[in-house]
Amino acid sequence: MRRVLRKGDVLPLNWFERQVAEQIGSYRQRYHEQDGTDNADTHAVGLAQNIGGARAEIAVARALNLYPSAVEIEGDPGQDLLSARRRIDVKWNAPGPDLLVNERKRSKPCDLYLLVVGDPDLRFGGWAPKELVFRDEHLRRNLGGYRSPCYLVRARDLKTLLTDLDM
Repeated sequence: MRRVLRKGDVLPLNWFERQVAEQIGSYRQRYHEQDGTDNADTHAVGLAQNIGGARAEIAVARALNLYPSAVEIEGDPGQDLLSARRRIDVKWNAPGPDLLVNERKRSKPCDLYLLVVGDPDLRFGGWAPKELVFRDEHLRRNLGGYRSPCYLVRARDLKTLLTDLDM
């Protein structure tokens, strides 16, 4: 069965998946509070950001039929999902529409960066390969609510169709 995601596709979660995302987000929040690190990059720091990110990761895993084995609670393995050929990082930007990737991700980049937008209804916002994300012209040193430098890929530049051939 071919797996395809188009920009704007709804990424549904059932009750159980939402509960799992809440647990993962809660654990991530506690982990960061205990070790004194802050894994969130925006002013929407905290539990809501951690839960939203977990929801996005689980929704994409479900849509692409990938087991979310890399959905981590502690630390940062670099990727959120693994396909047969690619390391995938899922980014959640509730208001959308642009993809934001922290500058520190350049040191151990994933192959693909997928954007999920919306809250509470999640939608696929597009994707970009690492070669597009980490262009010097996309680096922003000071971007609104972002506390640290990030790469910004505008929605108009994101690829709108993701298929098995890309993964």
